[in-house]
Amino acid sequence: MQYLWRPMSQHFGSDKEIMTYAMYSHYSAPSGFDVDQNGNSSPITEDNKAGKMQSFKDFVVEMSSHYQGNHILIPMGDDFRYEDASINFSNMDTLLRDFNEPGIKLKYSTPSEFIRASNSDNIKWPVNYDDMFPYADHPDAYWTGYFSSRANSKGYIRRGSSNLHLQGLAYTALSLKNAYAGSSQEVSFNSIQDSMGVLQHHDSAPGTEKQAVADNYNALLARSLNMARDNLFNALQGSLIESEPNLDDMFECGRMNATYTSCPYAEADSYYVAFVNPSFNDQSRPSIKTKGVP
Repeated sequence: MQYLWRPMSQHFGSDKEIMTYAMYSHYSAPSGFDVDQNGNSSPITEDNKAGKMQSFKDFVVEMSSHYQGNHILIPMGDDFRYEDASINFSNMDTLLRDFNEPGIKLKYSTPSEFIRASNSDNIKWPVNYDDMFPYADHPDAYWTGYFSSRANSKGYIRRGSSNLHLQGLAYTALSLKNAYAGSSQEVSFNSIQDSMGVLQHHDSAPGTEKQAVADNYNALLARSLNMARDNLFNALQGSLIESEPNLDDMFECGRMNATYTSCPYAEADSYYVAFVNPSFNDQSRPSIKTKGVP
């Protein structure tokens, strides 16, 4: 249940490892302690206190038998909990105050504090080198659908990631010219960073969120990409575009699933098309290349 995980040991040996702690039973509160306005357990009262304390003791003893060391981590909560956190904390305060069992100490903690306490036990942890996929939470119940669910959203996130890297290059060039702080490009860059941060959620990229949440994720990214469309090439102009005449009216056509006639410049006699590879790999100085059409 606890081990050191070295998934890149062939390249880094023991230099890169993760202290890993497998949850005892999901990340839910113990049975009988899901006290929340969306929960299914009753709070601790004077009438049920003795039974609640005994139940929690039994849970701790059973859980401890599956772990090494003197410390265990017990999550208190679940999805869609803590909307009215006073309910949760009032019950936990009562549990911590009135629980009295020799050899067992309850306290509020954090993941970092728990890991430090576990390491203080000086245990030689087992080492695991494999990945964890696919997960299964019941016999023959493997979590694999999210590898392909909401394929369009997955592609949209990938596009957002590419845009994030491209903006990073452009705004680095602006920063070197002291032309970044307070600019519209800064606002745009902050927006795509915020959106891509939200989209790293474990229900976003896998596509396991509810439909309304998926719509909200896509709306956030669309807003950021639209903002980038208005600002990105202004940042690129004169910073990374090489050896071309003045290109003041550059525009990103976001309609990648349409024909070229859908773009604003389709009727022009001639125009430039810009190509960019936002990767730093094998490039001494990332740049934009342009080509005249026709």
